[in-house]
Amino acid sequence: MTVQAKIAPLGIVFRSICPTCKAEASDADLLRGEIQRLHKSGCERKEEDERLSKIVRKETEQFTELFRFLVGSDPWSAQRNWIRRFFRGDNFPITAPTGMGKTTFGLILALYLAGTRGFRSYVIVPTGTLVNQCAKRLLSYIEHLAQNPQLFKQLGFQYHPDSKWVLFYHGGLSQKRKREAKERIQQAVRTGSRPWILITTVQFLQRPEQRALLSGARIEFAFVDDVDSFLRSSKVVHTVLNFLGFDENLQEVALKLTQLRTELNKIRREIRRRRKRGEELHELQHRESELVAAIKAVEQQIAQRRNELSERRGGTGCIIVSGAFMAVRRTKVVKLLGVTVGFEVGHTLDVTRRIRDVYVEVGTSEYNALKEALINLLVQLERKPKGGVLIYVPECYGTDTAKQLARDLAEDPRLREIPLCVEPLLTTRVRRIERFSAGEVDALVGLASLRSALTRGIDIPHRIRYAIFFGVPRRILRVSLRSERSPRRIFLLLASLDEYIRDETLHARLSTALTLLRPYRTLSKLAEERIIGVLQDEGDSLMSEFEEVYDRVCDLLTNHDDSELFAELAESLISPRSVCVDAAFANVQLFTRFSTETAKFLVKNFGKPSFQAYIIALIAVRNLLQHLIEQRFPELDSNSIR
Repeated sequence: MTVQAKIAPLGIVFRSICPTCKAEASDADLLRGEIQRLHKSGCERKEEDERLSKIVRKETEQFTELFRFLVGSDPWSAQRNWIRRFFRGDNFPITAPTGMGKTTFGLILALYLAGTRGFRSYVIVPTGTLVNQCAKRLLSYIEHLAQNPQLFKQLGFQYHPDSKWVLFYHGGLSQKRKREAKERIQQAVRTGSRPWILITTVQFLQRPEQRALLSGARIEFAFVDDVDSFLRSSKVVHTVLNFLGFDENLQEVALKLTQLRTELNKIRREIRRRRKRGEELHELQHRESELVAAIKAVEQQIAQRRNELSERRGGTGCIIVSGAFMAVRRTKVVKLLGVTVGFEVGHTLDVTRRIRDVYVEVGTSEYNALKEALINLLVQLERKPKGGVLIYVPECYGTDTAKQLARDLAEDPRLREIPLCVEPLLTTRVRRIERFSAGEVDALVGLASLRSALTRGIDIPHRIRYAIFFGVPRRILRVSLRSERSPRRIFLLLASLDEYIRDETLHARLSTALTLLRPYRTLSKLAEERIIGVLQDEGDSLMSEFEEVYDRVCDLLTNHDDSELFAELAESLISPRSVCVDAAFANVQLFTRFSTETAKFLVKNFGKPSFQAYIIALIAVRNLLQHLIEQRFPELDSNSIR
């Protein structure tokens, strides 16, 4: 008698097992003999994919034609990939350095969707200056397109291009124009008219009275060109998701799902730890089963809510977020985006730029010597191809020095003879940037800071040719105020002094303090104050440890005669009551203002070379590895891996 053994499935999934439709099947499906059903469903899915591919191919060709007409060149490979992903229905992040065409892509896509589908789009950019520039660019696109009716009809436009589509608001507008802009936005939302393209900054949504203008708004496409500020404000994220059709109930369910998944990962880590020790697992395994069942129930609830929204409100809109570096922490907001729109933000991309990076040795940091070297360099640049000049003053010099430098350059007879028109740009001045773009101003002077208007508010690569750093980009950390106990500032100070400490006992305590402070280095100001208050009330050892080390370091910096350390620190640009810190990220961000992809060329620059680029690369690699570990091995604690 033959006995047939019962084979238990192992949970293996075979991809492309069907030679016809390339469907996948698990070993459990095969053991149940369900290959015919899988083949049928696979063939249906293949037919649907082929139909979708034809639609995507047609849309991509039409978008490429519009892009070519407006920009003068074909979209590059990454932009073509982005448009294909969009028309497949994907929500996705774009990680590409500044100047690689992300904003241009977002604006043209919003225009294409407005004309062909009547979509309402929302574009969020970093600064008010960029709001103004994007609005002007969109208006020029619409004007250019309206003069060619044969083209937009050929592209399937159902709506005639109209400048009334463009709505924008920023703090640089006059009071009259602000009032008019608010009225236009409110009217567009209240009447439900379409299409329209709204352009603002994140700050617009952070103010309740401005957010109220969009109450009840429904948009089909959101393009976020300021992912860092966007993710820092949970209120803004919730508001934009609501605009896209993810109502508050759906967001609450999605947050519940993220919490359940986090708890499940913790339980599974604990099970593995106890299994190695041979400890009891029954209670944990029971909780694991409960969580798995709860997660499945919540996922079904989310799917049901999405279907309800699709029937009642025409589905949910699409969102694309972009940024140069997306090495963000996995906060609740980031996890919420993963559940609702289906993508994860948290990786970086390394690219090369065509930059001629040179420097001039002055031999001193004295103002007059640097100014004289700068004037000589500007005179020499007149023999080179013409182009705009950006002059960056280190943040530690302050705005007064930047203003003084702009005045001195404007009054110098050698530059007036050329002539070379120089003006400062320390705050958002739309008119001044327009004059620079038009060639009426030859050079702008600003601060080498991430918050500078000359760093984040400029998007005119066709005009910018050179950049000059008036000294090495750096900032000063003041340590003379013993009353301040900010973990972030203390961490930065101690990390800067680590290699200079010769006392072994102090160095050991310094290393301990750095280890304890590392998790607190990215805290917000409000979070710092709350944590410090709790630590002081409870007398936590962490607070006493880093305060003692901090006081000891301050003593070393302020007591010149008693410390041999000060001589070494002085050689490293550390003054008696302050520490000089390099502005690495500001340096890299500044490069992108004038090295950017255009239809004709990649612009070169003159700048001060430094080793910070290598540090940036190492940070990017570490963040990418941490992201991969968290995604592939959730049971591991990536922060404990060194």
